[in-house]
Amino acid sequence: MGTNLLYIRPGSAQSGGVRTAEGSAATLTMEDGAALVDVPNVVAVAPEVDSFGQVVYQGNNTVGRVLGTTPEYQTMSNSNLAEGEFISSANVTTRSAVAVLGSQIAQTLFDTAEPVGQTIRINGQNFRVGGVMEAKGGTGFLNMDTQIFVPITTALSRLSRTD
Repeated sequence: MGTNLLYIRPGSAQSGGVRTAEGSAATLTMEDGAALVDVPNVVAVAPEVDSFGQVVYQGNNTVGRVLGTTPEYQTMSNSNLAEGEFISSANVTTRSAVAVLGSQIAQTLFDTAEPVGQTIRINGQNFRVGGVMEAKGGTGFLNMDTQIFVPITTALSRLSRTD
């Protein structure tokens, strides 16, 4: 993923002779992510868990990629905030219901209204908007502007898939 960025994803699961998509095996843990920090020449680690979710504010709604991660993600992905704050270590520790919106998600939900401090619903769960990312765009299937960032612990405890 570049000269200095490496993604490590779990393999695929197999059930009844059918192999599921890459990354579908639940074989990596938060402890694995923490252990990678001790590997020589590793500068930072940002574990993540993702899914898609319906995001609602008042009468506006959209679907976006919900990415549970840690504060290190912002630096590692070279992403900047347009306003507000990114996920903090305290948010991760306390499993805060805080979300940082990609620019396109913010535009769709809020138009010209101020999103920071407002309450949105992600898959029926209330979250306070803590920040909005600068527009970054994307390639292929990944568009940074249509993502919603939440603390990884919150994603695992409140939004994780049960499939």
